[in-house]
Amino acid sequence: EREAADAPSLFSRVVEDAARGDVEKVLVGAESVDVVLRCGDRYEAMLVPWLDMNWLATTLREHGVAFGARPPPLVDAAADLNRRKAAGRAALAGAAGASLVFSILTWILLDE
Repeated sequence: EREAADAPSLFSRVVEDAARGDVEKVLVGAESVDVVLRCGDRYEAMLVPWLDMNWLATTLREHGVAFGARPPPLVDAAADLNRRKAAGRAALAGAAGASLVFSILTWILLDE
């Protein structure tokens, strides 16, 4: 029984599918692998934290599986700039608000 399409598979599935000759290629990321099967299906499996990458490379090579690093995600420059601008405005607003509160408290304390 296979997991839901949007849930990552167990890493053991990658090894089992490779041993059966069902895996065409594996792209390795920081926390997971993308698996492309010979039939065209794809799935993601989470890496085991203590997994030795040399073992993984050897195992995939033994089963004739192409493998490599997953390319980094593309950064949407406009969205990133907007996010940084919003963070800067929030920081300025926070600083201005703190300055206003400080001024009011100083006025109240010194006025008495």
